Amino acid sequence: MEAGQEAGRRGPRREVRCGDGVAWLAAARLPADHALVTSLPDASELPELGFEGWRGWFVETAALACRAVAPEAVAVFYQTDVKRDGRWVDKGHLAQLGATRQTTCARAAPPTPTCSASPASCGCRRAAPPPTCWPGSAR
Repeated sequence: MEAGQEAGRRGPRREVRCGDGVAWLAAARLPADHALVTSLPDASELPELGFEGWRGWFVETAALACRAVAPEAVAVFYQTDVKRDGRWVDKGHLAQLGATRQTTCARAAPPTPTCSASPASCGCRRAAPPPTCWPGSAR
């Protein structure tokens, strides 16, 4: 392929931004063909918040991430659970709380074939499946 032909082709593009990702996400709107993959920090990485403050921050930030993606896109959270004072801290559950918090239940989305959870799990009259089964987030 000649150099002129290569310049006319569009391929994947990468953009690196340095700064507060949460603040950027709050101000940005991701294009419909974008997914979001993230790993939110553990409470030990944000000690100034205290444990309960971190829990609230985590849930709200997960909700923000789910709002940022298009309804057909996905937000993927890669989290590891921890023990705190002998009790299990399930970060997947916290991410699900955030995703459910931003859900309006205005539309029901069918579960994916790999989903084994009940679509009524969010407790709404017209419930969407849990966030791990969503094709995107409801607005």
